[in-house]
Amino acid sequence: MTIGPEHEEPQARGGEESDAFTVAFGDATAGLYGLARKSAGGGGESAMGILFAGNEVVAVRTEGVALDVVEPLRRWKVTFEGAFDLDLEALVAPAEVEIAGMHGYEQLCRVTG
Repeated sequence: MTIGPEHEEPQARGGEESDAFTVAFGDATAGLYGLARKSAGGGGESAMGILFAGNEVVAVRTEGVALDVVEPLRRWKVTFEGAFDLDLEALVAPAEVEIAGMHGYEQLCRVTG
C-alpha cells in the first residue's frame, strides 16, 4: 500500500468495517495527554476526544472534536472544544503498519498548542 493524501480521511468501507484517523499526544512535563479520533463505518461518521491530566480524565466527548488536514501528510489542526487546540507537523514520512489484519500508517509529529 502506498500512503497518499486519500488516506487522510476515514474511508467508509461498507458493512461492519470501519476506518479511523486518530491523533494521540502527550506532554510529560505538563502531565497532559489526550487523543482525538474521527471514524467512518457502517454506522456513519463519528468523532471523539479525550483529555487526561496525569491519570485523571478531564474531558471525554463526542461533540466539538475536529481534525483538519492543513497540508496532506505534513500538517494538521486538531481541536477539542474547551480541552485542546493543537497544530501538528510531520517529522518523518508515514510508516505503513499492519497489525492483526488491520492496515494503516503512523507518523511521528511535532505537536504545539
